[in-house]
Amino acid sequence: MHNLIYNIILNQRKMVNRFFITLFIFIALIPFACRKPFDGVNAIVSNSYISYRVSGQIIDANSTATNPYPANTTVTVSGDAVDKGLIYNESGQQILTGSNNITVVSNSFSLVVKPYYVISSNNPLKLNLSIQAPGYLSVSKDLTISNTDSLQYLTIKILNTSKIPIGVALNNTSVAGIVNGTTTTPTNITVTNNAGGNTIPATQILIPANTAFKDANGNIIASNAPMNLSVISFSGNSTDAISSVPGGLNNVSTSIGSNSTFTLGAAVEINASIGGTVIKQLSQPIICKLILDSNTLNPITHTTIKLGDSIETWSNDAITNTWKKEGSSIIYRDPYSFKMATNISVTHFSTWMTAYSSNICSNPFIVKYTSTDSSISTMFINIVSQTGNKQVLDSKKVSVKNGDIIQFSLPQGIDFTVNMYASSYPNGTPVASNNFTACSNSTTLNYIVPSNRPSLYFDLQTYCTNGVFRYTGPIDYKVSGTNIWQTFTPSNNGTLTTTLLDWDVTYDFRIIYKGAEYRRSKQVLQSEFRQTTGTNNSWYYWGKDPANKQTFFSSPTACN
Repeated sequence: MHNLIYNIILNQRKMVNRFFITLFIFIALIPFACRKPFDGVNAIVSNSYISYRVSGQIIDANSTATNPYPANTTVTVSGDAVDKGLIYNESGQQILTGSNNITVVSNSFSLVVKPYYVISSNNPLKLNLSIQAPGYLSVSKDLTISNTDSLQYLTIKILNTSKIPIGVALNNTSVAGIVNGTTTTPTNITVTNNAGGNTIPATQILIPANTAFKDANGNIIASNAPMNLSVISFSGNSTDAISSVPGGLNNVSTSIGSNSTFTLGAAVEINASIGGTVIKQLSQPIICKLILDSNTLNPITHTTIKLGDSIETWSNDAITNTWKKEGSSIIYRDPYSFKMATNISVTHFSTWMTAYSSNICSNPFIVKYTSTDSSISTMFINIVSQTGNKQVLDSKKVSVKNGDIIQFSLPQGIDFTVNMYASSYPNGTPVASNNFTACSNSTTLNYIVPSNRPSLYFDLQTYCTNGVFRYTGPIDYKVSGTNIWQTFTPSNNGTLTTTLLDWDVTYDFRIIYKGAEYRRSKQVLQSEFRQTTGTNNSWYYWGKDPANKQTFFSSPTACN
């Protein structure tokens, strides 16, 4: 069947100059335009030949944002797998190397690995995602697709500079006294707490006199114009702040040759320009004082930080998304705030941080998921350090069924807690919480489906006079009237069984398919389902017509 489907798709591409093809699909939720190349074929068309998918959603890093979805986001994917032609979109088009090469629809995107390409167990595909949106800080995120990632979900958070979350502080300022691109007097810049952020420490920058500012080529910017300076401070005691640090902190590339996970003390991003020319290099270091939270974990001593402790200094190369080790500094008591602090020597403008690096455990931590029924459920698994400020070490949103396993790459030397929630986010219903020593191998987490929640079976397909379409892939849903899309049970060749819906509740559903968003709203009425013989709470959708079975997502059908 897979070969038949693949040959049909190849034939369709050859005929693209002769046929204007439109395909409107929403897993039988939306209009379907049957294509003339299928006349007389009566084929069952599906995209189930795709073995590895990534479904991404871009949201505001501020967890209290009224509108969680940034406007006009763009995504660029790069890496060796793109250069080798292994990354495609779901339309079957190869994603080419270049800027903004991913289609973003309603803050969502998807990419797939070339059909029939097999990822070996010891050689995963490694990619980098660059996300941008007007008014937001750019974000780079590393992405790994392993042989076990048949469907991977990403939630990428980006920072709105006008509505910053607790844990982040911003100072945009103009620095005068620049002569031929050089300071004439010492300059102090302070980033203070924002209105609601008692977890946000102040950051102070001292620019010495006679500091010359240089462009990317190392040339002094010969201008007398004021310097436009932007300084953003990130607290190590705020989940929103930690998730917003450019470059990321979990299982990321470093200059020391191996991936690391960082326990953050504090971070600062510095951007500046003179007369429209971006400053990249400095003739001499500037000093940046970072206030640290006293609950920061020192994974070397396995306690919270103490006065006199040494903490590492790192800078981020935004082009390669690599953290470069710049040395270390000593923690002291700030005489003005009486809080713990450290001074770092900044030699160029980028993102800098004080943080403890931990190598990744040699073996992944494996979570075996078990459940009281056979349906697929959406779970959010959050892994945090047991002590200190309980920083998130890794997290995943997954669609899992009984017996599935989920793998995590965790840092050495940090004892951790695994939390599982019945939701797409860590604000759902808690399911399990267990403690483990560093580099533990595995655990089993069990989900008991609430007895009052039905198990619903759907057979989703769209009929045309010359064929049938059955969708395979991710689906989003939410209770009608709410803001955040969550992950529904994915469809596998047009079928799914789910325990995520409640009787008499109206839900919105959507898929992102072939560069378009398709939505439907539907109330789950028990009268439209039939109980499966011999079960108490298992149902399949029938519809309102007692004589003819209908589709849950009814819609008109159009064939050209």
